[in-house]
Amino acid sequence: MDSNAASRAPLSRANGWHTHISGAPATEATHTVAATKRRTTTSWGCVAGDKSATSETMTTLPKCLSFFAVVVVVGLSACVAPTEALPSAAAHWSQCTPCHGANGEGNVVQLAPAIAGLPAWYVDAQLLKFRAGARGSHFDDIAGLRMRPMALSLLRDADVKNMAEYVAQLPPAPSPPSLAGDTTAGKGLFATCAACHGADGGGNELMNAPPIAGRDDWYLYAQLQKFKSGVRGTNAKDATGPAMRAIAMSLPDDKALHDVARFVAELPPANSSSAKVHVDKGAPPADIEAAIKAIATESQLPH
Repeated sequence: MDSNAASRAPLSRANGWHTHISGAPATEATHTVAATKRRTTTSWGCVAGDKSATSETMTTLPKCLSFFAVVVVVGLSACVAPTEALPSAAAHWSQCTPCHGANGEGNVVQLAPAIAGLPAWYVDAQLLKFRAGARGSHFDDIAGLRMRPMALSLLRDADVKNMAEYVAQLPPAPSPPSLAGDTTAGKGLFATCAACHGADGGGNELMNAPPIAGRDDWYLYAQLQKFKSGVRGTNAKDATGPAMRAIAMSLPDDKALHDVARFVAELPPANSSSAKVHVDKGAPPADIEAAIKAIATESQLPH
């Protein structure tokens, strides 16, 4: 039989190899097909698409299955959440200390309030608000605009939770009042605030009201101003802000803001003894608004 006839001869499969029925020598094309089949059969030591196998193939089949088992395990492991330890809150805290202080005592010059000892649920909620833009996104909120990038550096909710718990365990360090105000008048005005924050200013988590007793009066005053002017409490993402804005708007004038802030600052914190331990943070500016405007000018941000 000539080479052309051989190339036209029918092919059959025997033990996974191509042969000519006539037993004639295989052509170059036939060898190519056979080589392809051989590669398919022996590349990983198992047969694909062929029920019959050589003894060598049957011997190496377990190796094939083991290989694919490893591939599956490695592939699935890529879908599992990483198990490496979350960055410690202490590591993140180093970014907070330039403004809030090493012990969370706050700094009026940086417009950073004392946060040591605040409940974890409240710190967590505020960090999430800053991160989402519900707080710290208003163009006139100088301190908030500075705080938001700090919150955004906490990439995972677990990071936020860890930071909140870290702040909560810091010992509170109340500072002496720095604003002028009539505490008697402030006490009368505070009756409206007590509905959420409690008569002792101890706060109420169910009302989303943080403890405010003994907190920095300059900060309380600044936040009342922000709520009253709409810098806070008007963002659509802030679900709890509108309630506080309504209360702030009920205070008739700037003197009322001073009076309430001064009264609240003199309330004993719920988690401390009646004898306060004051922290010397330096003499606060006589005019808080002047300090805020000065910082805004230095930062070249509008106020």
